[in-house]
Amino acid sequence: MVLKKYKLENNSLKGYKIIHLSDFHNSRSKHKLKFIIDNINKIKPNIIVITGDLFDYYFYNANKVIDLLKNINDIPIYMVLGNHEQRIKKDIMSILKNNNVKLLNNENLLIDNLINIIGINHNYNDIDNLIDDKYYNLLLTHKPVNFWQFSQKNIDLILCGHTHGESFSKGLYEENNTTMIVSRGISATLFRIRFKTSELVCIEFV
Repeated sequence: MVLKKYKLENNSLKGYKIIHLSDFHNSRSKHKLKFIIDNINKIKPNIIVITGDLFDYYFYNANKVIDLLKNINDIPIYMVLGNHEQRIKKDIMSILKNNNVKLLNNENLLIDNLINIIGINHNYNDIDNLIDDKYYNLLLTHKPVNFWQFSQKNIDLILCGHTHGESFSKGLYEENNTTMIVSRGISATLFRIRFKTSELVCIEFV
């Protein structure tokens, strides 16, 4: 597992740090859990964003998710649901609420008077009314969106996961004034053949 660092230029957000966590899948790995917590404590990000599949439908026992969240709940956490969580949504809502995780469901929220954070379901495209041109627009979604289409909108940064590093669906993409970062994710579900090198993503504005 690696810490993948990105530095993005933005004078208004200089020094601001975001930890992007995707596809944890209720990982049973103590090594990965410790790696995540240790790096978050070291980096001290302003916010943590989770782009879905924190939980796993096939390994629902949520102990590892709870272990993770209780160690980072002093940092604001914003999350969108993944395809696994769509199946168990009713079961996980109390866990998220009890650990101060703000779930964004096709809605936006202004944070730190700097960032307009937008969270959408993977099949939701009508985001024009969620964009605020006065602020830095950060879009969270589980699956990668049609990047060319979304780059025509005033979105500064898109964060997503789901692909587990398959094919070319990983890393950083740029088009117009929009950047998209697709995380390889932390872990996988039953079909582990899909899984490549796991990563925790850190974004720092310079």
